Amino acid sequence: MKIILAVLLVVLGLFGAAEAQACRIAPRPDALRSLDADAIALVLITDLQVDGATWRATGAYRGTLMGHVPQREFSFDNRPAFAGELVVSCNQSWPPKLGRYGVVYLRRTADGLRVHRVYPYWWARASHDPRLAPLDRLPPLGAARDATSKETRLLDLTEPRIELPAGVSELSRYTRVYARASPTIVTGMLLQSRTPRRLIVDSTEELPTEETCGCKLIHVRVHLDDLWAAGQLPPFNP
Repeated sequence: MKIILAVLLVVLGLFGAAEAQACRIAPRPDALRSLDADAIALVLITDLQVDGATWRATGAYRGTLMGHVPQREFSFDNRPAFAGELVVSCNQSWPPKLGRYGVVYLRRTADGLRVHRVYPYWWARASHDPRLAPLDRLPPLGAARDATSKETRLLDLTEPRIELPAGVSELSRYTRVYARASPTIVTGMLLQSRTPRRLIVDSTEELPTEETCGCKLIHVRVHLDDLWAAGQLPPFNP
C-alpha cells in the first residue's frame, strides 16, 4: 500500500510539474483554433485581486461568441488546471488589468459552464479562430478605451505632429484610436464621426480594422524620437 501511494504521489508530482512547465511557455495564438469549448464569451475585467504571485480576476459578460452563455460573470485565476476549478491561460501577457477585455473558453460540467481557458482580447483576435468572428463587432472599436493621464500627455504631444492626408482639414471631426507601437512611435486610426472621441488601445494588435468597425479608416504614424531623447515622453510599458 505504501509503495502504491508513493508511486501515486510521484505521478501526481510529475503531472503538476508538467502543467507548471507548460504554462511557462505561451502557446501561439493560432493554437486557439483547436481548443475545445462548449461556448465562448467576451468579458470585461471588472475586479482583480493580487496576493504576491497569485491573482484572481472577475470578468463581466459582454457578448457571446459561440454557443449559449447564460452566465453574466466569470471568475478565473492563475492556479494550474489540476489544482482547482479555475483555469488561466498560459499567455505570458497576463495577469489582466482592470478595464481590459478577455475571451473565455467555457466547458460544460455538472455544475454548468466553467472557465476552461481565458485569453486577452488581442491574443484571441490574432488567433483567427473562426468561432470568434463576432469578436470585433461586439465593441465596434474593439478594445479601444479612454486614455489614462499619462497616455493623454502622450497623445497631446502626438496629435500636433500628425500629417493630415488630403481632404482631412480638422482632426477634431474624427474619432482617433491610437496605440504606442514602440517608445518613439505612435500609430493610429482615424474615422469620421458625429461624436468624435480620442481613444487608445494597449497594443497595435488591438487597433480596429475596416472590417471590424465597418468604416473607412485613415492610418497615421508619428515618430517622437526627439521627444524621447529629451526625456519628454512617459515610460513605455508594452
